[in-house]
Amino acid sequence: MKKLFIILTLLLCLTACTEKKDTKDVVTSLREHPDYQTYSQYIIRNDYEPYYTYEGENENFKATFTVKPIDQSIIEQNSEASENSNKLTIKDLQVDCYLTYKGDLAQSNLDLSGSVDLNLVANYFGFTGTLNGPRLVSALDGNYPIFSSYDRIEDFDFEKGTAPTFEEQDNMQLISKSKNNKDFNFEITLNRVK
Repeated sequence: MKKLFIILTLLLCLTACTEKKDTKDVVTSLREHPDYQTYSQYIIRNDYEPYYTYEGENENFKATFTVKPIDQSIIEQNSEASENSNKLTIKDLQVDCYLTYKGDLAQSNLDLSGSVDLNLVANYFGFTGTLNGPRLVSALDGNYPIFSSYDRIEDFDFEKGTAPTFEEQDNMQLISKSKNNKDFNFEITLNRVK
């Protein structure tokens, strides 16, 4: 009986090592995929300081939510990049949410082998869609926001750079739900840091 227990323990250890190697191989392959770098090109660079920043984390992920101003250059780039989208104005704000993995992604136990159907909500901002492997890994590495949008905040005062919507909110909940990947079912409380 003792020998059987030792053999089973060894088999479990070997299985765990194999899974780690598989995750490492998957992450390496996704980082080498041409789409890994191109996804960051779809986001228009915005170097403005955020009006508001919220941060939080759980055991696996760190999340950062920012609200930034846009300028005429960003409006023109957005217009060129997406002809069918709503036309931006200087009264719109860029809302980004970054979700990064806290450790070494290649050593994680996350299932990154396929696309992830994701529904992310941070209060009244959100993203619903499918992230393929390269885009997901690029986002988890911090190269790409998990969602980015341009929104008009009706109560935003551009002279002061404030909005009651955010001033009255010291924190918000980031809720992630995925039907096809349990690793992305979580809630993180984001606290305002700016």
